[in-house]
Amino acid sequence: GNGAPIQQEVVSDGKRRPDVKVFLGDGGVPRSQCVDTDGNGSLDTRYRLSGGAVTEGLIDNDGDGVGNIKQIFEGGQVVRSHFDTDKDGRADVIQYHAADGSVRLQCEDSTRDGTVDRCFEGQTAVAVSGTTDVSAPFGKLGCGSFHPFWRKN
Repeated sequence: GNGAPIQQEVVSDGKRRPDVKVFLGDGGVPRSQCVDTDGNGSLDTRYRLSGGAVTEGLIDNDGDGVGNIKQIFEGGQVVRSHFDTDKDGRADVIQYHAADGSVRLQCEDSTRDGTVDRCFEGQTAVAVSGTTDVSAPFGKLGCGSFHPFWRKN
């Protein structure tokens, strides 16, 4: 390469070990950031960045390295969350968020065939709308781990 760094590990808030790993693109611009949100030494959340702003979050909430929750951001706010509730690697629930963060619409793939087939506003069934194809797998976080130096120190 050109000698420019491609990743950086960050120790935040006075901690003794890193809890953030930043992946850098051309010109040293951050393109994604992985975070150890629970302090156990494993990276469990990946954020994709564009122009310095978060556009997508992928959360591994069971420690297997594969995403279970995908968040879509606009203007720094989560506007949509996709959940894999049956551990098949694909979304089966999508929640659409209002500006205050509350859930305004929840849609589900109740038959697990990769297509949203029902939606609710609160407890009330409404017409299916929004994203309907939920067949694409979330995939792995792809964060790797922190440098081996931190295992000993």
